Amino acid sequence: MLFALAATTTVAGGLSMFFGQGTPVNLQPTTPGTQQVGNANVSGRVIAGSIQAENSSPTAQVIVGNATSTTGANFGGFFRSDSVLGRALYGRASAKSGTTSGVYGQSDSPAGRGVTGVVAATSGNATGVWGQTASAGGRGVYGYNTSATGVNYGVYGRSMSPAGFGVYAEGTLGASGNGVIGGNLGVGVSNPQARLHSNGTSWFTGDTTPLPPAAGGGVAVGFSGSQGYLFAFDYASFTPKNLLLQGPGGNVGVGTLSPSSGRLHVDGGNTTAVYATSTSGIGSYSVSGTNAAVYGYSSSDYGVDGRSNNSIGVYGQSYSSGGVLAQGPYIGVQGNSTGSDANRQAVRGDNAGSATGYAGLFYGNTWVVGTLTKSAGAFLIDHPLDPENKYLTHSFVESPDMKNIYDGTVVTDAQGVAMVEMPEWFDALNKDFRYQLTVIGQFAQAIVAKEIENNIFVIRTDKPNVKVSWQVTGIRKDPYAEKNRLEVETYKPKEFRGKFIYPAGYGEPNSKGIPANMVNLNGSIAAKKRPRPTGGSALPPTPR
Repeated sequence: MLFALAATTTVAGGLSMFFGQGTPVNLQPTTPGTQQVGNANVSGRVIAGSIQAENSSPTAQVIVGNATSTTGANFGGFFRSDSVLGRALYGRASAKSGTTSGVYGQSDSPAGRGVTGVVAATSGNATGVWGQTASAGGRGVYGYNTSATGVNYGVYGRSMSPAGFGVYAEGTLGASGNGVIGGNLGVGVSNPQARLHSNGTSWFTGDTTPLPPAAGGGVAVGFSGSQGYLFAFDYASFTPKNLLLQGPGGNVGVGTLSPSSGRLHVDGGNTTAVYATSTSGIGSYSVSGTNAAVYGYSSSDYGVDGRSNNSIGVYGQSYSSGGVLAQGPYIGVQGNSTGSDANRQAVRGDNAGSATGYAGLFYGNTWVVGTLTKSAGAFLIDHPLDPENKYLTHSFVESPDMKNIYDGTVVTDAQGVAMVEMPEWFDALNKDFRYQLTVIGQFAQAIVAKEIENNIFVIRTDKPNVKVSWQVTGIRKDPYAEKNRLEVETYKPKEFRGKFIYPAGYGEPNSKGIPANMVNLNGSIAAKKRPRPTGGSALPPTPR
């Protein structure tokens, strides 16, 4: 019996049915039954409990759905599952080799989708599109869009559930082209809270810079050669940008897992912790409002070691305390000058020419190996008569020679003779002796009867038992003094003639001052030794 149906048809039993035109298709009540060959042409709907179609041809298209209308939201095939664990479409390529596809979707429309899977259920584990393949080179789901224009998709997945996934991948996720994420991307986390939210170690290999100008501004992280890099840059304007580390956050650790000693905690281990260089600017610049700007500590070497080829090795400035604080069990601050400039300084203190304050302040004994040169010198002590309220100041005794002064008192005997014994080292240290005698308490005459010999000299008075105050000066003759005599008079270098160390003392403006660090005591012209002048001009004519 033949039936021509144009509406919904329910098929059951072993009827031989003809839909439209073509060879009849026999429907059989038994399973698997006998395979039938023919066509079914239906203009309405066919409702069946299950449909199984098979074709052994290598090029067969087992089920073909073709919606020929070029308008409307029509479907070549529509599959639906209402189960919370169901699959609307399940594709499986069971071949163990070859480039097979569990589901293959293709769209030729510029705005089309190769495969679209939609889950209408708002709960459960329903799957919009499920693809599975057992082939080593197969694809569980393969979406391919051949249009070269338009915002099209090879595969488009969408989920309306807040905790759902438009596309979910277990295992390795690979992409050979560009990847675009419209929302947050989570790696190792199911609820990403930022554009990129990674839970676990992130690893970067290779170098993709330089980027095109279209990349705009951003932060680049990568690996080039044998080192990694992190920098901020604007490729549109080709300008570097600032990179902030832990701006509002905690400490940053380099070489340590527990940064606790500052905003930036660097543990260098057995090498240099921080190495700062600059070709024309400042190598390292530190500022503190209320504490030490730079604090250096070493248990066995220098607390701070600053070096410069042309300027200051260490420069510290503070507006309320010390600019640089150095502390060590042996040397607190050591300055080494290795240049050849005549005006080089190993350590320099500059008080900006102020009459108050100090360019250098030392607590404790101070030792100078070499010549100490000064514009003036004095001692300052508590006034012995009013120590609570006053100071007492005395100037140093100045001399053009390396002069030593010795004095004392002695009383002549009944014959008017007194022997004065000097220290045992006196004769070895001094030469060119000068004597001065003053009689105390009476009118008498006193002379040096015998000059110093074997550290003894003799005083004679014209009366017995006369008290005499004596003073002897000597010029140092030890090896250091003999090699380092002061050049009492020297010419100023030509570039400083007409300028002054202390211009105000000569009624001149400060613009005519010689910077203290530029005063060359030996002059740029070799000083000539000569005897002390006895009169007339102190200097010979200025050389040309």
